[in-house]
Amino acid sequence: MEFLEVQSPSIRDRLRYNQPPSDSERLAIQASIQVAQTRLIEPPSSTVEAAQIQAYIAQYSSLLAPIRRLPVDILRAIFLQPFVHPNNGRKYDAQTSIIVQYRPNTLGAVCFHWRCVTCETAPLWSHLIVLLNRPSRPTIDGLRIALRRAQNVPLDLDFHSLSWMPWSAQDIDMMQEVLSRSERWSRISLLLDSSLLQQLFPAQNRLQNLHALTLSGDTSDSLPSTLVFSNVPKLRILKVVHILSGTKLPPLPWQQLTELCVDSTRDNPELYHHVVSQGINIRQLSLRLDSNPPSFPHVVSSSVQKIVMYGHLSMEGLGRMTTPRLTDLRMVNCRYWDLSMIQAFVQRSSFNLQTLMLHSVPIRARELSLLLGLVQTVETLHLEDLNPNAITNEVADALNLNISPAPLLPGLTALTVSGTYLSDFGKVLALLESRLTSPNHIPRVAVLDITLFNVGFSAQSLQRLHSFRVMQGFRFLSVDEARRSMTMQFGFTPRIRWVQEVDLER
Repeated sequence: MEFLEVQSPSIRDRLRYNQPPSDSERLAIQASIQVAQTRLIEPPSSTVEAAQIQAYIAQYSSLLAPIRRLPVDILRAIFLQPFVHPNNGRKYDAQTSIIVQYRPNTLGAVCFHWRCVTCETAPLWSHLIVLLNRPSRPTIDGLRIALRRAQNVPLDLDFHSLSWMPWSAQDIDMMQEVLSRSERWSRISLLLDSSLLQQLFPAQNRLQNLHALTLSGDTSDSLPSTLVFSNVPKLRILKVVHILSGTKLPPLPWQQLTELCVDSTRDNPELYHHVVSQGINIRQLSLRLDSNPPSFPHVVSSSVQKIVMYGHLSMEGLGRMTTPRLTDLRMVNCRYWDLSMIQAFVQRSSFNLQTLMLHSVPIRARELSLLLGLVQTVETLHLEDLNPNAITNEVADALNLNISPAPLLPGLTALTVSGTYLSDFGKVLALLESRLTSPNHIPRVAVLDITLFNVGFSAQSLQRLHSFRVMQGFRFLSVDEARRSMTMQFGFTPRIRWVQEVDLER
């Protein structure tokens, strides 16, 4: 078999060390691959020859792959890009993105060149899972290697331990490795376990860069008094997850916290009221309740500006809160819907809401109209995956600036709608036309993201729909008549999805 064979370095070394061919070599290789493909079509003289031709095509095609020509800094940037989970859409930050989808060792196994890039990209090794309770020697060695490759970047640590299992010498070795770098801890997640808290004592007064803390607990054992988290000047984010009744949190600098997430307090209303009332400077509050709603005293917060209610029964939390400075309200998967509770919350707080998001909420058209009438200052509206009877012709007309004498949300500048609804498509188009154009052709809505399914297209509606293409600012318009779906995007800002804002399971 006579084909082009690249010389020093050999094809094997070029693939291993990612040395792409020159422009002249690339042209010669492409011509040689075409000859090989032609030869493969012809009856080969033997099975061995056919296998050799296929191996030749595979190797040299791989050598021409565009990704091999990427500079190291571009490849490293791809590795560190935030990762959006394909199933739930959750967006992870750069430090944890590649860990969520692949481990650095997996990327490094692609080729020698990728191994070098991953080993020299410190942020890829900054998210570490510390497996306690008699870890194996390879686990301890792997942790040491990861810490060494992380160099001096901030560390994101997730401690895994079993409260009922006694500590071993291997556990202490693991803790010593991470405790020696406690000045670099940026985010930590741990179980409220007495043994683990005792082991963290050497980190007291050394957590000068700790930014986010997640505390979880499925035990009611008495916890030791510890001040390890009392002196953390950069702590801003606190998440409490599955804290059982009777469990008390260690002393924390509550006045520093700006973001608080409470995830299923499991019938611990005292703790819920404590963390919400103690955070006097909390600006963002995320709450998820999937069990029986707690009974706690009324909370008045003059600092909370954003609330994310997530879970079947989370709306109960609004019934016991007053937030006069609230500007952003997001309700996600709140299956228990009570309009009267929302009305009382809005009237009691008297806030000027700017952003409203309803995602997978069982609201009906009349309730939606009443709710929007209560928050006329809203500028950004997200209606995603609601019940089909949530957006009807009446709702579309009430939002239409050209039909309603007193339209809902007159200052709307960003609109996101997705799902399957009962409204006539012509009504939807009329609504969009009224919001996108004005007599002097100046767009009133700067950001538009519409995705509708089971749409009944007519010739007239399609003509009106495609007329939007000529408007300045349109980014994307897709119509699938066969699947009866339509996607329209206007403006230049990226799509805003609630899953990028809610990260309660981390």
